[in-house]
Amino acid sequence: MIRTYGLTHLAIGVRDVERAFRFYADVLGMVAVYRGDGFLQAQTPGTHDALVFERDEARAARASDWGIAHFGFRLAREEDIDDAVRAIERAGGTVTSRGEFVPGEPYVFFRDLDGYEVEIWYELPTPVDPPSDAPYERTASEVTISTDPARLDLDVVHGFLRESYWSPGIPRATLERAIANSIPFGAYLGGAQVGFARIVTDRATFAYLADVFVLDAHRGRGVGRALIGAVLGHPDVQHLRRFMLATRDAAPLYAPFGFTPLARPDRFMELTRRAEDLYAPAT
Repeated sequence: MIRTYGLTHLAIGVRDVERAFRFYADVLGMVAVYRGDGFLQAQTPGTHDALVFERDEARAARASDWGIAHFGFRLAREEDIDDAVRAIERAGGTVTSRGEFVPGEPYVFFRDLDGYEVEIWYELPTPVDPPSDAPYERTASEVTISTDPARLDLDVVHGFLRESYWSPGIPRATLERAIANSIPFGAYLGGAQVGFARIVTDRATFAYLADVFVLDAHRGRGVGRALIGAVLGHPDVQHLRRFMLATRDAAPLYAPFGFTPLARPDRFMELTRRAEDLYAPAT
């Protein structure tokens, strides 16, 4: 089996190559990456897709007769569907229908300037979606949660965790390696980091929630709830069989999100090493 980027290339016959391209540039921000004699290849920035416009008036005149029911573009954000409709109409397209496939999956179908039927829709994450390289961010009230590792204040994170009951004395280099191999979440108030969590996951079946904390001075402001809500909303952990964590005294934070004590603790085993034996004195 060979690996590909998936189905990424579609060539359509159009009456006017530049006119057809401008429509998709206006609606979807596509850019021209190659122009040839009678054709143009366009691409959505940040993707591997390719839509090729070939000057072929005969095919364009029979756009609905060539076996393509429609083709589509998947939205990155559900809330952009209204903007998509406005962009289609401004560019001269004709909306033919809109609605939701299921709650949370809005769509719009429309005809482009050559009569092709096109769909723009948002799809909830699927088990085989690739991991997202773009930072995930959510804001609830005054709290912002972000997975951008560049925003993390490692002095704050390391300062707390090296004094915590679960990782006393953890070296900074060990923490940095742990963050690099996890999905890290920083919680921010007014731009300053006040909380942290990270997910260790295969992004397919299992995840472990680790190193969750909110600085003492900022507890009682909803930071912990916002942090766990963002963790569970991350698109890469939507189809897991099991999501685990361990806590000594924070069960009331996690229970409202569906976490429960182990139903069958007799089925679980662990291999542990004391932090005091692994780490040198805190640095």
